[in-house]
Amino acid sequence: MRSRSRLTTLAVAMIACAALLIPQAVAQNVQVTLDGEPMAFDSPVLMVDMVFPLLPAQRFLETLGASVTWDPAQQQLNASNGDVQLQMVVGQDTATVNGEQQALEYGLQTFSGQPYVPPAAAMLLGYDAQWDPQTLLLQITSPARAEPAETLEATLLEVVQAEEPASLLVRTFDPVQVGQIPLEAGANVRRGREGTAPALAEVADLQPGDLLELGVGEAGSVNSVRASFTQQVGTIAEVRGNQLLMQGGDTYPLGEGVQARGSDGTPLHLLGTEGEAVILRLSPRTGEVWGILAQRRGDPSPPETDQPRIAAFFVPEYGRALGAGQTMRLAVHGSGGGTATVLMAPAGTQVPLTEASPGVYTGAFTVPDGMELAGTRLTTRLQVGRNTVEARSNVAVTVDTSPPRMYNLTPPPDAVLREAAPAIGASYQDVGPAGIDLQSVALAIDGQDVTGEAQVAATQVAWAAEQLADGAHNVSVQVADPAGNVAEQTWQFQVQAGGQIQALEHDAAGPLGEGATLTVTMQVAAAGRQASFSIEGLQENLTMEEQAANTYVGTYQVQAGDQVADARVTATFVAADGSVHQAAAPELVTINAPVQEAEFSITRPENGAQTGRRIRPAGTGPAGQRVRWAVEYRKLIVGGEVASGTARIRENGVWRTDEQVDLKVLLIGMADEYTLTAELLDDGGNVVEEESVKFTAREGEG
Repeated sequence: MRSRSRLTTLAVAMIACAALLIPQAVAQNVQVTLDGEPMAFDSPVLMVDMVFPLLPAQRFLETLGASVTWDPAQQQLNASNGDVQLQMVVGQDTATVNGEQQALEYGLQTFSGQPYVPPAAAMLLGYDAQWDPQTLLLQITSPARAEPAETLEATLLEVVQAEEPASLLVRTFDPVQVGQIPLEAGANVRRGREGTAPALAEVADLQPGDLLELGVGEAGSVNSVRASFTQQVGTIAEVRGNQLLMQGGDTYPLGEGVQARGSDGTPLHLLGTEGEAVILRLSPRTGEVWGILAQRRGDPSPPETDQPRIAAFFVPEYGRALGAGQTMRLAVHGSGGGTATVLMAPAGTQVPLTEASPGVYTGAFTVPDGMELAGTRLTTRLQVGRNTVEARSNVAVTVDTSPPRMYNLTPPPDAVLREAAPAIGASYQDVGPAGIDLQSVALAIDGQDVTGEAQVAATQVAWAAEQLADGAHNVSVQVADPAGNVAEQTWQFQVQAGGQIQALEHDAAGPLGEGATLTVTMQVAAAGRQASFSIEGLQENLTMEEQAANTYVGTYQVQAGDQVADARVTATFVAADGSVHQAAAPELVTINAPVQEAEFSITRPENGAQTGRRIRPAGTGPAGQRVRWAVEYRKLIVGGEVASGTARIRENGVWRTDEQVDLKVLLIGMADEYTLTAELLDDGGNVVEEESVKFTAREGEG
């Protein structure tokens, strides 16, 4: 709350003689901003004696987030903003704030029957107001709040609870995740159209599809929300395949929570919006349509058509790989009175949907053990009478029910180490298609979490111990995939100074190139059962032979494509009594043979080519990586997806789809143009590179 003296100072700076001030003109060039964003008014801003502005009370105060009521009979304005209650009466140079009188140099006025307030009204609600008569700029600044520990951008899926403490169900962008985030009590919430000053709002004012900028505090809860949206006006030509096509050719994807309403406010079926003039509400980041306001009256029933139609097939809230026991919600919008099913190919499972309301079919599928889907767009079938139509889901779904595989435990279980500062860790690889969730990796030594000091990579975790005491030590490594499948390994090793391995060395005096030979020599106290050596990040468990009494030697010839820098050379020795011992050479080794890595590309079909009806997409890229691909079609203003899937890049740097793709589209035939898009994925499933080609096709075989 600002003091009376502060309010008086502002007013005196704006006016010379309050008693003589009379509004004289409509202000044509006055600019009003809130936190740097322009404010818009539905009534003109007035100038008083060409000295300072008067602002339309309701729009001005509501933009500041206040609830406003105007009583024309009593000539009284009431506004509330959080814990501030403001009351002003026409003709009085005072305002009542939370029951206390505040003096004003100029109070509430009316013109053409509408209430107007001076900028000082914003200060009564806790804002700063700065007026520059030279530039005619009025700057309103929100109350200072504690800076969030971090900011997070997300799409709002649902307001879980509108009353405090509220929670928001959101989908983040990088990485893509769906989760529920709690709001702090009294969190600052603002909402507005992109490019305008967002007004203070209630949590209940937030709408699904809003682009959220969330301020997250140190406790992990949200202390500020800035919501934005965009609007487009036009006439809908068609709704098909999760796409909204406008007259004029513009196309927008549909958000899975899209709501269509008529001019009377009642629900309108998606197919019923075709041919209608509409106002669209979209996400500023994704361009998805989440709200449709049509000129016609609402009708929740779909229009009757000669053939069944599917407007959209949604997988609501989907944003990550799903594991066993997790539930996937499904929704299909189309013709009414039919039977809808979803095919979980290649698993072969069919999920029946229920017609919850005319033309809206919903259901859920719980993932069973052993099921896997790798970036697959699900197929739905809608049968009305004897006619059937199919469509693909709006997103590609990944299902993974297998935990990652863990190997190369370092030091090996039950090893006896001569070295007191060994490397400790493990390698891992996901068995299913979801990849590794690096945030899940945890490494503990003797019950102490050392993950923050370790090197966590897509394939391994490693920690360099500084100095371990003689005796037994326990290691625990845990890793999970994004679907929540967890792998954990625990084992024990011992540090024993003066153990069986007395010395370990190699002969690399500098970097080794292709064809060079690395020789590793180990001295032991007594001959044993077995000996081997490893080159960190390159080779594991290479055999060592006993060349002389208590001396073991092993060699490795550098191959084309080998490349490691500052790698540890370690040896493992199994003594005659079966005990396992391990040591590391004091000198690191570097192998700099060039790596021949294919560039990521699409080689078939070529850009601009004409193919036959069937194609088998192919390309090149780094060996071992995964590629996600999709073929889309366009015919006149209609478009959609033909097929999609994933492929693994082989050792020769070549990838191709498992099966041929039939380009002929049901009910459409051959399209005017096709687009093949391929995305190179890292081990975490994130897109590293993207390539696309456009081509045409003929009816004949390819």
